Parts: sequence; structure tokens; C-alpha cells
Amino acid sequence: MMKLTKRMGQPVLCVETRAMEVDVVHDIPVFVMRASEYEYYRPPDVPQPEVQLELPNSKGFKNVVDRLKNIARNVYLHGDMMGSLTLRAETEAVSIKTFFTNLTPRFESLEGESTGALSLRLGLGLLVL
Repeated sequence: MMKLTKRMGQPVLCVETRAMEVDVVHDIPVFVMRASEYEYYRPPDVPQPEVQLELPNSKGFKNVVDRLKNIARNVYLHGDMMGSLTLRAETEAVSIKTFFTNLTPRFESLEGESTGALSLRLGLGLLVL
């Protein structure tokens, strides 16, 4: 159960659950803002994606990324709307590429028929899948 309450005069989000016959309660401090301040906390304007691919087996993708984290700090991704995704990790001694093919492109939120491609560098230091 989640509820907004006060503890010692401070607002907290109280999360209560029961695990293995033990009651677990977490109080997470929160800041309650005024309605007049809401306009300053809108979500950012994010451009529409150029490439969207659906991974059928995210567990396999996670395993590959976890292994690449042990090799390099960064992984380079290249994906296109033809359904392919490449992950590349490089060090001075080795370069490793993993290919995912026949992925399903997602066109529903894209403007028009996109045949675009996109490349990016992903820092793996703080990545949690």
C-alpha cells in the first residue's frame, strides 16, 4: 500500500508491504509543491524518436550488455528501421560486435515512413538493466 502522510511534521510517501510474514514499511521523504509552481515542473519537450525497434528477447540483450560492461566503458549502438541493431565495444586490444537482426520496427509514433538509422555511444558505468 502507498500513501502520502506526515512523520514528525514532514511529508513522506509511506510504502507498506508484507514479505514472508514480516511487515515492511518504507518512509520516503517528499516535497509537496504548490499548484502555482506546477508549470515550472513540466516534462521536457523531447523530440520524436528517429528509430524504434522492438526487442523480442530483452533477457538476451541484457546478457550481452552485461558481458560488454566487463570489456569496455562505452558501447556503441547502431540501429535502423530495417530491423537491425549492432552493439560494439572496443578497447586497445579488442573490438567486439554483436548483431541483432530481424527486429520489429515500430512506426506508430513516428512521423511518416522512416527508413532512418541512428548511432550513439552509451556509457555503461551507471547503466542498470
